[in-house]
Amino acid sequence: MERKCGMKPLSFAQLAGLSGGSLVHGPAERTATRTTTDSRQILPGDLFVALPGEHFDGHAFVAEAARKGAVAALVERDIPLGELPAGFGVVRVPSSLGGLQALAAAYRATLPVRAVAVTGSNGKTSTKEFIAAVLTRCGTVRKTAGNLNNHIGVPLTLLQIEPGDAWAVVEMGMNHPGELRPLAAMTRPEAGVITSAGWAHIEHFASREAIAEEKGEVAFCLPESGRAYLQGDNPRLRALRPRIAAPVCWVGSGPDNDVRVELSGIDASGTRFRLSAGALREEFFVPVPGAHMAENAAFALAIGLDLGLDASALREGLAGASLPKGRLAVKPRAAGWLLDDTYNANPDSMAAAFRTLMALPGGGRGVALLGSMGELGARAEELHRWVGEEAARCGITWVLALGPGAPWLVEGARKGGARADVYSSHEELAAACRAGAQPDDRILAKGSRSQSMERVTALLEN
Repeated sequence: MERKCGMKPLSFAQLAGLSGGSLVHGPAERTATRTTTDSRQILPGDLFVALPGEHFDGHAFVAEAARKGAVAALVERDIPLGELPAGFGVVRVPSSLGGLQALAAAYRATLPVRAVAVTGSNGKTSTKEFIAAVLTRCGTVRKTAGNLNNHIGVPLTLLQIEPGDAWAVVEMGMNHPGELRPLAAMTRPEAGVITSAGWAHIEHFASREAIAEEKGEVAFCLPESGRAYLQGDNPRLRALRPRIAAPVCWVGSGPDNDVRVELSGIDASGTRFRLSAGALREEFFVPVPGAHMAENAAFALAIGLDLGLDASALREGLAGASLPKGRLAVKPRAAGWLLDDTYNANPDSMAAAFRTLMALPGGGRGVALLGSMGELGARAEELHRWVGEEAARCGITWVLALGPGAPWLVEGARKGGARADVYSSHEELAAACRAGAQPDDRILAKGSRSQSMERVTALLEN
């Protein structure tokens, strides 16, 4: 089962020691039981980490956090101690972020929990959810909340683990070189999963091979007693094998994979697929639509098989999986469907969403409401055009586009033979969709996080 709790109690003296800081205020023996960086979400007993940010400085909110029930703060500069309760702990560190990461690494090292690290250009959040669902058949599971997978989210996830947790499934993201190694090191995984290595964040990398190398850190860090699970149809990931000390399980649809996936069917309720692994030949169902979701689920099944779970337990685990809001949520509309995949986008995930949309039942048109994609750098024009063309190739007949890359999306879609239009606002795009959509249309909404395409789905639904 999964539980929603905090870390084991740590005294102020322990917080100072584990974070590499000094206790400058408060009693050494008092304890904190949870860690947060958001003063709006304080609970009694919290350690508040005061992070300086682009728009807000957490140090300005320490007194407010104390009033809301926080018992201590981790700070990197002087704050007015006279504004704080006598028993409030203040730990001073050279860097609040560095102190948070050091605390998380040291705390995790004290725990016997078995950890799984999950990364990939696409599919890491869904794969994390599927793995966590399957591992509930083996004991209590802690997992990354939503997609809090960066240099702040990973340490916060580790600091939520309790001594009684059997497993921690930790999602790891990056957008610059060198970011994954420290996240993997502090997590100490015994299993590492790489779902893909594609175009996401290419702006900050020389090539997709360089992206694969960065993703490889979750496998390079594994001990020989661990196990890596990699997408075996991707030659860039295959090329990492010589640098991985642990055994590797290759997962994919091709014949050379150890765990092979064959799609059986897709409908609005989810995806049916056949899994082959060794002597096993079984049908499975994952309650999310999309051929790529079958492969993401296969990583979870591969881990479960290695832990000795039988097909019945694996099915029960997958049946409990669900994805966060804005990720391939299928919503009925008139005689058609609205596929809400608004959380984020890159070229590969766009293409997968197009195929999923057109696999939904019904004979209506395919309509795509697309926001621009970020972090593509010098490849932005080329990749937006490619996505537009891919929409048309998949059978989408109308593309409504928004954002800086919209003209390129439209040019690509028109080249492929689809109708395509540029809009200047979410409201304008939604109004055009409402006016031009037919009752049985299958409609996709998707774009990069910066485009806030959930605003369009909210307008359509309301």
